[in-house]
Amino acid sequence: MIMGLRTEKKWGAKRLILEFPNKRWSQSSLTRLLRKIDNYGTTERKSDSGRRRSVRTAVNISTVDDMISERFIDSSINEWRRRLECVVRNDG
Repeated sequence: MIMGLRTEKKWGAKRLILEFPNKRWSQSSLTRLLRKIDNYGTTERKSDSGRRRSVRTAVNISTVDDMISERFIDSSINEWRRRLECVVRNDG
């Protein structure tokens, strides 16, 4: 709908807001969308945009899992040590 009105009637953000007040669109968002339509002719995402899939390799996933488990073990040991010190302090 927006793309058709922009390409056929050359409506801007202000005109769209005036014609469709119940939509509650912000002017800045519409301006960004219209700029995308003007530059690329579509509102679809460009292919290969965003984070590359190569980041989520099996090696990286296992490395992160190892780091998380080591951190959990370290925090568990510290918590156990604090509890033990508390018991020793209260008994001594």
